[in-house]
Amino acid sequence: MSDTEQKPDIKPDTTDSDHVSIKVTDGDSDIHFKIKRGATLKKLMDAWAKRQGKDARALTFVFEGVTLTADHTPEDLAMEDNDTIEVFRAQVGGF
Repeated sequence: MSDTEQKPDIKPDTTDSDHVSIKVTDGDSDIHFKIKRGATLKKLMDAWAKRQGKDARALTFVFEGVTLTADHTPEDLAMEDNDTIEVFRAQVGGF
């Protein structure tokens, strides 16, 4: 190969089954993420909050009725492509 030729892009051998596409919504806006099934949801939660200009600690992330923690993974929750995580403002106390 000469110096002017470009080498082809070679990516690690990963399949789509290693990743899951997840929609995160607060009812007003949707953001789609693609993350590894074994990765914790902390980065996803922080990224969503940052893009929305909100503090992740003041939010509650819910998937199928389960309040999520930063330590949950898509694999733990048996998430599939195009599943949706809902986001709510955290409430403490009250009626």
